[in-house]
Amino acid sequence: MPTNALSICDTKTGFREISEEDIAKRLMDFGFHAPTMSFPVAGTLMIEPTESESKEELDRFVDAMIQIRLEIAQVEAGEMKRKIAP
Repeated sequence: MPTNALSICDTKTGFREISEEDIAKRLMDFGFHAPTMSFPVAGTLMIEPTESESKEELDRFVDAMIQIRLEIAQVEAGEMKRKIAP
């Protein structure tokens, strides 16, 4: 897997209720442009920040990804239904 590809749908655990498209849409809710999806590897997002991005913007992106992961954990645990999730 390329170093800048983020595996979203874990084929080892079989948890596929959340797709890379769901995560890309959620990133848009946080004000980010949707990343490239499923290229070059299926089920991944390709994140390519440019050298001109500020540390603050990179931190904002990381915070968004952490929040999205927490929301996914709630869906995985059955605490939140996928259709109700943000």
